[in-house]
Amino acid sequence: MEAEEPGAGRVTLRRLVPEDAGALFAAIGNAETYAALDIDPPGSADQIRAQITRQNAGPPGGGALWLNWAVRVEGVVAGFVQATVTGEEADFAYVLGAGFWRRGIGRRAARLAMAELAARHGVTRLIADTDRDNAASQALLKRLGFRRTHREGRDVHFRHDGPLP
Repeated sequence: MEAEEPGAGRVTLRRLVPEDAGALFAAIGNAETYAALDIDPPGSADQIRAQITRQNAGPPGGGALWLNWAVRVEGVVAGFVQATVTGEEADFAYVLGAGFWRRGIGRRAARLAMAELAARHGVTRLIADTDRDNAASQALLKRLGFRRTHREGRDVHFRHDGPLP
């Protein structure tokens, strides 16, 4: 899957595999990237590799589909997009390394994933949340057609009822 805009470079999504761990750690393994997330940054490429391996195995007991894509910009890993699909609904998330922010990469990567979810997996509704202090992510979700539904603790919840791009 790919998207390209003049002057912004080619953004592609590819299934996240354990071999991406080193490049993904280089992109996102820092405190700046995780400043507005409710989890700590990964401690090593090995930690990311183990997580990717667990995610690619799928959820215990089935009942859902875990999809994880590496976001690449001109071939360089910039972050990831993921979705947990249950029926026609998916929990949707993304993380881009701080060095890739404010260039339209998140929007293009999210649109590619949304289109894939609709076309190949029959998803019609997306759920996402972001930290209350992450204004950029909230703005991105709104630009993608999500609407804010509620706030719970530090999390601001959003929903997209389609149609997906």
